[in-house]
Amino acid sequence: MTKPTLRHVALRAGVSTATVSRILNGSAAYSDETIARVKQAAADLRYRPNVVARATRTGSGRLVGALVDRRSTRATSMAPRVFWLHFVDELLDCLCEQGAGMVAVSSDRAELLQALPLDSLIVVSGQPDNSHLELARNMPTAGFGDDPAWAISVSHDYREATVDALAYLEGQGAVNPAIMTSVHEPRLSRLFTDEYCRVMSSRGKEPIQTEFGDELTLGTAFEAIMDQGADGLFVVGGVSRAVRDLMAAEQYDIPLIVQSEGLVEQYMQPPVATLSLCARRSAHLVAEALIASMDDGQRRVVRLPHAVQVPEASSEGGVAR
Repeated sequence: MTKPTLRHVALRAGVSTATVSRILNGSAAYSDETIARVKQAAADLRYRPNVVARATRTGSGRLVGALVDRRSTRATSMAPRVFWLHFVDELLDCLCEQGAGMVAVSSDRAELLQALPLDSLIVVSGQPDNSHLELARNMPTAGFGDDPAWAISVSHDYREATVDALAYLEGQGAVNPAIMTSVHEPRLSRLFTDEYCRVMSSRGKEPIQTEFGDELTLGTAFEAIMDQGADGLFVVGGVSRAVRDLMAAEQYDIPLIVQSEGLVEQYMQPPVATLSLCARRSAHLVAEALIASMDDGQRRVVRLPHAVQVPEASSEGGVAR
């Protein structure tokens, strides 16, 4: 399908391209009926203005640069990485809805953004390097973690998320919940494992932990934690189907929760409980902070939501009851 242009919108609305351009840029010098007709035509055609071209032409396009570590969005069967895929997709949509645009490049090619008239920047994933920090000095920048270079500090509360995941397992009767993490998700695995160990130690319990790399090591890892007396399992890495199949094959009947966005898990039989980091809601919050900082230049701290989603119900920001 041909990408819709101003001309397509104008033809559908029965007005000139100049009228479409002025209305979509915020002009109120037209009747309510004409404005509504133009906006409806744009919505029907899914028209998106070329924000990059407008920014280059006028120098004021509210343009966001995104540095994305490709390893974070390259999904495999053992590392689905659904969070980042949905986060980037929703971030783009949210910015477009606010009249801004986004140019995404690989995090190892930051120099590609230097010639663009960027108004803000987001380091979506991966470890920042000097080229990222150099860009961040010139504009409001959102980054994950508490690096002082970020004007917008973005993070999840991994401790609370871990507590909520364990609370679900304990509510299902677990006394010695274990954590099993994927070597393909090193950052996420480390964050959750660190918090899990802290929580268990604070309760006077010995942590039970292991990691896996593929379906063969998944079986070995599962046997290792079961030998240590695990009676509940928190899996970080989003391989719920493989874990459930393994549990069924070995006839292990223990409560399970998987860190995932819950897309597949809710349709499994029986469904699997998930700890979601709420990719789409998180992207909304970050987009709002980016837009606000472009307008006022203020520093911001953005705490992102999570949700335990059980087969019966779900609730963003905490344990679903």
